[in-house]
Amino acid sequence: MLEILMLMGGVAAAGSISLDAALQEALEHNGALLGASAGVEAAQGQLMAAQGVWDPIAGLEGWYAPMVSEGRSQSALYRLDMSTWGMGTTLSQRLPTGTDLSLNWRATRVPGSSYEFSILDQEFVENVPVTYTTELTAALSQSLLEGHRLAYNLQQVQTARNSLDQAAARRLAARQTVLGDVSAAYWDLVAAEAALSSARRAVQVAEEEARIVSALVEAGNLAPLESTRVAAAIAQTRMEVLEAEQSAAVASDLLSVLLGREGREALSPTSAPGDVPMGLELDVDQAVLAALEGDPGLGVARVAVQASESEVLVARHTLLPDLTASGSFGVSGYEEGNFSAALNELFSRSLPNHYLGLNLSTPIGNRAARGSLKAAVAALEISRKELEEQERSVAQQAAGQARILSSAYQHLELSRLNLALAEETLAAEKARQAVGRAIQKDVLEAQRAQAQAEVAVVQARIRYRKALVGLESLQGKL
Repeated sequence: MLEILMLMGGVAAAGSISLDAALQEALEHNGALLGASAGVEAAQGQLMAAQGVWDPIAGLEGWYAPMVSEGRSQSALYRLDMSTWGMGTTLSQRLPTGTDLSLNWRATRVPGSSYEFSILDQEFVENVPVTYTTELTAALSQSLLEGHRLAYNLQQVQTARNSLDQAAARRLAARQTVLGDVSAAYWDLVAAEAALSSARRAVQVAEEEARIVSALVEAGNLAPLESTRVAAAIAQTRMEVLEAEQSAAVASDLLSVLLGREGREALSPTSAPGDVPMGLELDVDQAVLAALEGDPGLGVARVAVQASESEVLVARHTLLPDLTASGSFGVSGYEEGNFSAALNELFSRSLPNHYLGLNLSTPIGNRAARGSLKAAVAALEISRKELEEQERSVAQQAAGQARILSSAYQHLELSRLNLALAEETLAAEKARQAVGRAIQKDVLEAQRAQAQAEVAVVQARIRYRKALVGLESLQGKL
């Protein structure tokens, strides 16, 4: 009965909202959660960019180079007028195994040109025919020591993936925090509305008592001092209504902020705390274990440890010297006046060329790599210690929250018992009044006690719901 009155007695012109609707609205509009989601999208973009390093690269080139030059060769003066043009294409890729691959093709056309020269003041002209040159080269280089491990070459990708995992864990943590805060704020508003409804009922009871006392005083059955007492009681209950209205307004504003609303519309909850089954059985050790497995904050810390472990692995790899093997194979073609003939000579492989090489280099002292390894090992130790400390903190919080939940349940049981006794007392006073053994004032006192007991039950249920939300938030179950 009290829950119905509570939900009907909200602030005037209030916007009705259920708990499920409030949680959904928070998921869609809460600023902290939207920011965490944007962080995940940014991390996804960074991962895509890191993976793009391994994309094949295609290139296309073309050129035109006219040239007129003069000079002396041995005892002859010459003047050369010529122009060349050509084109080429390149396809290259770097693999995570430390392998570089490339394939290049070029074709050059040198148009016919005149070669003028003079010897002993006698002029000569030599015409050079059109020539075509084609080249096709495949090249490969492979890191044999530093740079051959996948973990080393994929460190940027792994870093981006760790950042994405951390962003996803932070978003989950933000989700748990937002849902927990919204649930707690919603139940606080329910409690404030229940207190307001109870305060208003208390005013009605006080006014009814004042009416009865006034009649008794006029009849000479009570001292005039009783009128002063009930007047003071009415004033007190009306003050409690004002305080309850203020508390309800504050609770409504807090919930509006958590929902991401810009306005200050008064909210009225439509979800009652409901009843709680009897016989709660809570295993504190299981509650702690569930928190250690599901707490989103621990997920962030564990990803940080994994990232530090990867950095140590990469740092150890950089201690190796740089040893690179490289090789290439190419063919070419050269013909005068016929491009097809130059291509045919290219594919006939009659003009091959080969290259094999080995290059070894290492910094003397290698202090940069040794310093990086030392820093990475220290960072790993720090992240592990932070994880251990955070696990202890979460375990302590979970155990404490489990005890709070158990205490809230015990408080609820006592509140139920107190309500049952208050209802029995009210029934007894009404029965006594029916046979003339009790006055209306006694019945009103019993009604006031019964109303307060109802409010206490609702508040105990809300306390239980909030304690349960707190535990489930730690366990990542919201």
